[in-house]
Amino acid sequence: MANSVTIYLQSIVCENTSEMGHDEVYVKYSVDGGRNKRFPSSGYESMSPNDNNPWVVNLPIEYKNTLVIGLYDSDAGKDDSLGTHSYTAADASKEQSNTVSNSNGAKYVLNTGPNKQ
Repeated sequence: MANSVTIYLQSIVCENTSEMGHDEVYVKYSVDGGRNKRFPSSGYESMSPNDNNPWVVNLPIEYKNTLVIGLYDSDAGKDDSLGTHSYTAADASKEQSNTVSNSNGAKYVLNTGPNKQ
């Protein structure tokens, strides 16, 4: 991708789940307004504030202008959004911790930066 930048989704920290016990977390991201991509491609990471925290992801994502990263809770019915965060090209060169949340009480931190964790 010409004139693109790469950001790493380094890790995800669960501060609070959206339901009792664990959330079954996966990532959806959209590069420059394109179609959503999923990580992992199937399955999820079971997360709670006490277990498997943080989830070390180290997912490199290449984009030109904008990137939207969302977390989702895999459920038997419709999957719930746990929150999203948008990034610009300038964000790829900085270490950042951004909190995402939803109305069910979920609270997660997305740790990103120019390198793997």
